[in-house]
Amino acid sequence: MVDARYEITQQEEQKILSTVFASMQPLRLKTFPPKEKKKVVILRTIAKEFEEGIRYSEVQVNEILKDIYPDYVTLRRYLIEYGCLLEEIGDLSFFPTNGRRDRATFGEKMKRQASMAEKTSKNERF
Repeated sequence: MVDARYEITQQEEQKILSTVFASMQPLRLKTFPPKEKKKVVILRTIAKEFEEGIRYSEVQVNEILKDIYPDYVTLRRYLIEYGCLLEEIGDLSFFPTNGRRDRATFGEKMKRQASMAEKTSKNERF
């Protein structure tokens, strides 16, 4: 969870981006530093590689992250930990957080989708 301690100015963000990324297009990360403020900038930037409203399988997420940084498993773990990706029922799903985590809203969407799929499945049996 990101709080006020990690508020980052535009100037700080640009400095971090120019230091840690070898390329912005295509996105290529040189290093994944241990400092929290840098992690926040890096993860927000990487999260933009995922389209809102799209559900990604773990394989799809890994493929995207492999192109960005060799240690894609670490990136995936931090993206989940910092709320950029939510893991639901064995799949990773991207959920736009805008700096905050809203599991209840996302969870409700997932329940509605599962309920609709179940109803559709039952109707197809008859």
